[in-house]
Amino acid sequence: GGADQNLVLLNGAPVFNSSHLFGFSSSFSPDVIEGFELYKSSIPAKYGGRISSVLDIQMKEGDMDKWSVKGGISPVTSRVTVEGPIQKDRSSLIVSGRSTYSNWILSRLRNASFRNSRANYSDFTAHYKTRIAQNDYLDISAYLSNDAFKLNGDTTFGYQNRNASINYRKAFSEKMFGTFSGVFSQYKFKVNSEKQPISSFDLSYRINYSEGRAHFSYAPTDKHQINFGSNIVLYQLDPGQIQPTSSESVISATELERERALEGSIYFSDEWTVTDDFSVNAGLRFTQYFYLGPQSVFNYLPDAARIERNITGTTEFGSGKKEQRNGGPEYRLSLRNS
Repeated sequence: GGADQNLVLLNGAPVFNSSHLFGFSSSFSPDVIEGFELYKSSIPAKYGGRISSVLDIQMKEGDMDKWSVKGGISPVTSRVTVEGPIQKDRSSLIVSGRSTYSNWILSRLRNASFRNSRANYSDFTAHYKTRIAQNDYLDISAYLSNDAFKLNGDTTFGYQNRNASINYRKAFSEKMFGTFSGVFSQYKFKVNSEKQPISSFDLSYRINYSEGRAHFSYAPTDKHQINFGSNIVLYQLDPGQIQPTSSESVISATELERERALEGSIYFSDEWTVTDDFSVNAGLRFTQYFYLGPQSVFNYLPDAARIERNITGTTEFGSGKKEQRNGGPEYRLSLRNS
């Protein structure tokens, strides 16, 4: 799989663009990261939608005993993190923000191409967690980021990540746990040029991702763990629109037809440590993907190239109507001998 097939999750919510400053800086402040799991192969059945790798990042919980503030300043960025108890020994909050002042640095360089360039970003992270019962927890997290850059020209590129998740974790017994989650993630990309009024434009597109998920884990022994669950995802895609930004611009306003899709999955996996040296991880994930209306679809001559002169008409699909269906089983199996 390619780079677009990497799945990056922050507290269960996907992040569609996980870099700042062309990859020189991470999208996530180290002050709010508790840990992560990276799967480059043998991806567990609970993950789907990507085939290259999975990076599952868990956010840090705020201190439930006392409030504290910490921060840092570097030649390019500054950051501050505040954490502490909302209700002592029961609930906590951690909030972190970062910003860069690289534009100030670029404007003072001798090289003219650097002085005419811009590259800046900012991000904000928050995580709230509370104990509802002895072994039941509710946590809410949010992440926002903004990036903008211009490379020795008049065209500005920018993108934004917005995501939020709410997770309710319940212990049914000492061996059985469940997590119920609601997730929202949004990615926006924008290109803007205004230096030349005759060709000024504003181009943008957007992805909205909404998911409901239920995950269960049962551990009959210390060396045997069974995971199963299901999820449903609604994709809402605004593939792009371009608008003139001045009355003199010759750019024609154009907007592509919006797209919607629904994806549902169920999965089951079994992790078994047979001996101290040998373990088995087997799983099955079954996924169905539905491409939904409203949508206008061209009809073509049979066995002919899909070009304009071979169009015979269009088929209209109403709002929420199924236009296309894909999916099937995904088998997972890995053996480890250490």
